[in-house]
Order: sequence, then C-alpha cells, then structure tokens
Amino acid sequence: MVFKYLPMSIRESDAENYSDSVNNSKMISDIRDLLLKDSSEEAQKRANSVQNWAESRIREFWFSRMVILKLLQQEQTQQLEQPEQPIIFSDLNIVSNRSLKEFPNYLVSISHTTGMVVSGIANVNDIFAFGLDIERADRRFSENTERMFKNKFDDDKLELIKLWISKEAAYKALDPVIKTIIHADNPHFAETFDLKKIWIRARSKSSSSDYSFGICDKERQSLQIGFVELALIRNLDKGVRYYFAKATISKRFSLLL
Repeated sequence: MVFKYLPMSIRESDAENYSDSVNNSKMISDIRDLLLKDSSEEAQKRANSVQNWAESRIREFWFSRMVILKLLQQEQTQQLEQPEQPIIFSDLNIVSNRSLKEFPNYLVSISHTTGMVVSGIANVNDIFAFGLDIERADRRFSENTERMFKNKFDDDKLELIKLWISKEAAYKALDPVIKTIIHADNPHFAETFDLKKIWIRARSKSSSSDYSFGICDKERQSLQIGFVELALIRNLDKGVRYYFAKATISKRFSLLL
C-alpha cells in the first residue's frame, strides 16, 4: 500500500512538479472530463454542475485524484510496466468509494480536511480493504458529538481526535464487510451502522500509534478485524498539524469469511 499527503494551499510548482498554470479553470475542465466518461444521467448532471461547486470542493476533488494519478504512475515505473497509453486524469473514476473502474486491481481511499488531502492505493492481491482519514490536530469535540461516536469498548486513554480519525478510517475499511457479509446476516445492523458500532483499542499498553478495531453493539464486541496506524504530520507552509489514520484489513480476514 502506498499513500501521499498533499497540502492544497501550497504553490503548485512545489507539489510533484505541478505547473503554476494549474488554476480553477483547469481543475474544472479535468473534473468534467472525468465525470463525462460515465454515461449515467447522474454523472452527466454532476459534470454540468462542477462550475458551481465551491472552490474548496473543486480543489479537494482535483488534488486527491492527482495524488492517485502520481501513485499509479509510480507503481507502473516500479513494476517496469509500459502501458499502451499514459494514465490521464479522466481515467480516475472511483467506484463505490473504494476502487478504480479503469484499474480494477487497485483499491483506493481518499480523505481531506482544511488545507490538506491524502490519497492511497493498494493492490487487491495484497490487502482485503483499507481506509484513510486526516483531520486537523486542534479539532475539538462537544459532549454531544463525543456521545455519538464513543462506546464503552473504546480505549479510554485515547484522545478524542485520535479516536475519531481511527474510527473514520476503520469505517471506510469496513465498508465492504458491512455491505456484504454483515448485511446478509443482520440487515438492520448494517443499515444503521455508524462510528459508535466500531471499537478501537491499543494493541499494547505502551502503544501510542498502533490500534486494533472491530465492530460492536451495546452489549457485545467482535474479535479484532483490522488495525489502525496513526501519525502526526505538519503543513510547514501554514504551521498546521494534522493527525492521519490508516486502517487495514488483511487478506487473512477474507479467508475466514
């Protein structure tokens, strides 16, 4: 699995050699071309509405896909693959929030917050599922918000911001499990699944960055399903700190299904 952070506020020339000429008009054009490759009526409507999107949404969409583009190009270089045609922005159609239509051998995950985006890819032969999340380290939570995602099985020593992003990443990784295996056994649980039905605990007493996760209801918790790794990163231009979470479910789990 590979992933990359990209501050959306930096000069484009500082980010993977993006041209200084990249502006909103270029981003809108790229996004429209991508969406128009899908012939569905919904995709056509989205393509026609791009110019009305907020600037932040345009930049989040464009930068997150550009990171995926760079990662795919790096993968091809490392594997000495010579594609018949170079990968372009409009090839990056994401299906069901977790895979690439034009590159079915890869899983993807995207997350963004104010000023920062992170994207990742993983080969389907290496991993069952994964999810990424990123959030400003100075985010604060009200008691009402805390009650909406924290449960009695969670690690009490984990800071709320770390618990939040761990659950957000785990939620993305669990998506295929919930929509298929769990839904077949318990449709109501799957259809009402939210962050409070995920437990997060440290893998060891001394750990401050490695956690386990699983699912739970009010009274019971599942065995461990996957792992979460946390990291603290900085946008040096802005002096802002971010917490980043990567949740993974190994291929071994799929063999148990």
